[in-house]
Amino acid sequence: DSNAFDGAQNLYVAERTRIRKIDTNGKISTLTTAGQIGFVDPYILYIGPTVDPSLIYPEGLAADAKGNVYVADYTTHRIRKISPNGFVSTLAGDGTAGYIGDGGPATAARLSYPRNVAVDAIGTLYISDVGNGRIRKVSTNGIITTIAGNGAVGYSGDDGLALNAEMYVPLGLAVDASGNVFFADNYNNALRVLKPIPRKVITSTVANAASNLTGAVAPGEIVALNGFGIGPPMLTAAQVDTQGKYRALLAGTRVLFNGIPAPLLYAWERQVSAIVPYGISGNTAGIQIEYQGAMSEPIAVSIAPSAPGLFTLDSSGTGLAAALNEDGSLNTFSNPTRPGSIVSLYATGEGQTSPAGLDGKPVTTPLPMPLLKVEVTLDGQPAEVLYAGAAPGLVAGLMQINARVPEYNRFVGLTFSMPVSITVGTASSQPGVFIFVHRGL
Repeated sequence: DSNAFDGAQNLYVAERTRIRKIDTNGKISTLTTAGQIGFVDPYILYIGPTVDPSLIYPEGLAADAKGNVYVADYTTHRIRKISPNGFVSTLAGDGTAGYIGDGGPATAARLSYPRNVAVDAIGTLYISDVGNGRIRKVSTNGIITTIAGNGAVGYSGDDGLALNAEMYVPLGLAVDASGNVFFADNYNNALRVLKPIPRKVITSTVANAASNLTGAVAPGEIVALNGFGIGPPMLTAAQVDTQGKYRALLAGTRVLFNGIPAPLLYAWERQVSAIVPYGISGNTAGIQIEYQGAMSEPIAVSIAPSAPGLFTLDSSGTGLAAALNEDGSLNTFSNPTRPGSIVSLYATGEGQTSPAGLDGKPVTTPLPMPLLKVEVTLDGQPAEVLYAGAAPGLVAGLMQINARVPEYNRFVGLTFSMPVSITVGTASSQPGVFIFVHRGL
């Protein structure tokens, strides 16, 4: 009932009960057979599973340049993928008719009687979700979104935003090299086209990830970049390569400092966290974010030897520090530290280190130490610094400071907040950060 050609011009045909392949030599073979029919043909060469019990009603087909075949499995509300070796997997739909899941994994989403599919040159899949009256898209990272249709039956929306359009049984699909998606609006007797809006990536601010303050950046500093369209719809956490280094390309997002790709800690459409490359030099860094091939206009920030910020427990940049007591437990009001004990603080923005920091690499011995002097102040008093350097086992750019809490003669028998700040070179961390201390009787 449907057919598709792959990049090698092999033809695939959906026959409701099975999917067959006709190669360029005219040889016919069966990729898979629908489970409810139980079809067996001794004259056919099977190159895939003889029977796929979960494939019930194969409808629309699409094939990519690599020979993968995509199937709209109409009555199970799924989109299936058949690889060249015959392996069948589910690409979208949890098997229940419905309309949920946009912005999340396509395999957890619900479709309603999908009839046709199309695939573009990079592997983005388009679905005619007939029962929902919508056109949906599965990106190469497996995230599903709706790109056209508001779910209402009708005919409206031409020359406007596709998500506001009305349609009536969207069927056949096709996508061209420019990303235009064509579909047959069946009961409206119309052929309609979805034209992509040029992607805009806008970077607005760059802030220290610990203090959330904007300003100059330092080599190795963990920063948060805010903007619009700068990452995927769903927050994607850091990924490491085969060498254990944090990747500089995450879910289609890259951040460049003077053209140098930065290791990424997470990416989202409104915020991306990156680690300033240790190789930046000069007085100014030009920062650009690239998402799925679209590049933001550069913004300029000053480069400083250090730009320290203390991490706080709620990530707001003020309030209770993200600190550990001497026994390794979290410092809180109900679990304070005591005068004379050691507290561990965590910061970023210490600048260059010895040995030199490696972009995106979890630190190993010898532990890198900042080239600039690190000082700690607790309640206005200098505190003894026992260690200031890389946090063992964590990524380069995160600094750990172990300091001794000074003796304190006030508030006997009470737990109180003690202001804390650090200085690296001549630059100091943000105000408004504290730890809890208990002064015993």
